[in-house]
Amino acid sequence: MQIKSPSFTHLLALLSILASMIVRAEIAPESQYLLDAQREYPNQDLDLLNAGELQFAVVKHMADTPSVKGVAVIVSDLSQSPDRSLLGLSQKLNAVGWITLILAAPETQILDNFPNSELTEDQRQNVIQLINTGAFINQTTFDQVEQHLQQQMQSVMANAKQYPGFKLVVARGTAAAWLAKMYSEESLQRPDGLVALGPYWPQATLNNQVGNYLASSGTAVLDVFSQHDNNWIKSTNKERRIAAGKAFKVHYRQREIAGLATGARQQYAYVAGEIIGWVKSMGW
Repeated sequence: MQIKSPSFTHLLALLSILASMIVRAEIAPESQYLLDAQREYPNQDLDLLNAGELQFAVVKHMADTPSVKGVAVIVSDLSQSPDRSLLGLSQKLNAVGWITLILAAPETQILDNFPNSELTEDQRQNVIQLINTGAFINQTTFDQVEQHLQQQMQSVMANAKQYPGFKLVVARGTAAAWLAKMYSEESLQRPDGLVALGPYWPQATLNNQVGNYLASSGTAVLDVFSQHDNNWIKSTNKERRIAAGKAFKVHYRQREIAGLATGARQQYAYVAGEIIGWVKSMGW
């Protein structure tokens, strides 16, 4: 599939999305993890876990019900810090019997030589070509991010084993794409279910593989999107659904939520409703 050349307005939006991926390349020390988590989630129960030689904070909420359905690990988009919408989603899941662990995916720089000044028409066309060929992707750092996210998830899922029930992973954006890739390649132990909230990578060749990774992930998949998501997500909505159909993936459901983008704070109640309905349909 080819991405159509965007208008100047669309290009500016695209540049904004890509620019949002350019964040600090160094992993924060333990003290910074705690400060960030304590500031975003005051008065919450925080666990410190190890990922290789590094430590990271996880926000833990126990289920509100006497019986526990299982553990839902909620992972933020790599281009975004965890926000209160994840807390709202967590509380909705707690109310129906899920223990939740909120995880900040590793922040890093995966884009190189990215222009941030006003562009001429020739420069605009060149940027479009570079975006589609992946020239901005720093492959070394891409691999490092995948490894660190893998280590984080191994630690979180090992921690989750102390609790009974199903193991569900809810991931946003680029984190959802990376996890689908690792589950497909069996480089990470598969959960019972994966909720992919607007999965994408900001590069055409990589992004076009997301549907195949979800289809071959070896786990039940709920694929959630909105027409207000970024163009990377929307460009593969149909292809993700087709890939699942071709793979005869029985426990795959794609759902569109109305209104704002999938990651918007106001959407957590709708996202929670889709998750709760989906797991009920599977008898969980």
